[in-house]
Amino acid sequence: MQIQLLGGGILSDIQDGILDFSPVAEVSICFIEVDGKILLLKNVNKKIENHTWGAPGGKLEPFETPIQALQRELAEETGLRLAIDEGAFKYTLYARLVSVDCTLHIFKTGLEGSVEQYPIVIEPREHSQYTWVTPLDALKLNLIKGEAEIIKLLYPVK
Repeated sequence: MQIQLLGGGILSDIQDGILDFSPVAEVSICFIEVDGKILLLKNVNKKIENHTWGAPGGKLEPFETPIQALQRELAEETGLRLAIDEGAFKYTLYARLVSVDCTLHIFKTGLEGSVEQYPIVIEPREHSQYTWVTPLDALKLNLIKGEAEIIKLLYPVK
């Protein structure tokens, strides 16, 4: 599978699908769903993609697994301490975003109840706000590059 990104770039499910692929980072992100809504965070203080929305997650530290990195990032960025397991894993995608290559591990998990049961405490040095939105409404936001395509992959629009 290869997905061309709006404004340039590509997502591929095979590393050889991108010519001269040379990742500078490995990243885990998680789409957390509660009552039909997903959690998105608004980025701040970023050199690129500033003031864009995206799923919580971040770079793997040395010797971390994608799940360990995701659990750490979720706690740091949202205050949520979730038991993410292999069942939440959906895809590893290889991304070329303008001039940067990265390996992207995508997870998706659902939580019971309502969004009010999950208080979010954002890290103000990284994010200015959070929102719970339906996947369709998420597509109307100023999303980080590649996020719309991933949302459509995880939540096919009818």
